Amino acid sequence: PEGFYLLNFPNQVAATGPDDAAIIFSNDGQGWQGDMRSYLTRKWAAKVNLQNVEAISIDGRPAATGWTRGQSSGGGTVDLRLVAVRWRDGQIYRFQFVAPPQVMQRYERQFRETTYSLRALSRSEAAALEPNRIRIHTVQRGETFESLARRTPFEKLAAEHLRVLNGYAPGQQPSPGDRIKLVVEGG
Repeated sequence: PEGFYLLNFPNQVAATGPDDAAIIFSNDGQGWQGDMRSYLTRKWAAKVNLQNVEAISIDGRPAATGWTRGQSSGGGTVDLRLVAVRWRDGQIYRFQFVAPPQVMQRYERQFRETTYSLRALSRSEAAALEPNRIRIHTVQRGETFESLARRTPFEKLAAEHLRVLNGYAPGQQPSPGDRIKLVVEGG
């Protein structure tokens, strides 16, 4: 949803949003061949008392959802909505939507849209995708991470991404002649 910031990790993609809202997208890795409601209640959230567990369909695939209320690590009350979708070969993709109760109500529509946006790419869409690349760039006089960040595909915190990628401290700038890694769109 708008206002959320994506963080890509090796085992999941997370999105942090306003007011302590978060989305975590992951793959189970072990798969499941049974009923998706059973997956939620017997496997993924076996130790949680899920409410309103229901079977749904996402992109024509069997799925299930349910929710619970609990405590965050910081001690506040949060609602947790779980969504699991069986993909090809029994592979399970999972969404976790976490937010304080009043925030969860406010983002209900956007979280639902996120859930139902999961779909398979067509062959032509997949073929057209090109990963971002890292190019080595020699810093010229007057260039800063902020000016270089405008060349990257990052939408938010681009200068900070470049600093981290290149091992610079917050606020530190490269010097002319420094060779740095610059992220550019595929190709």
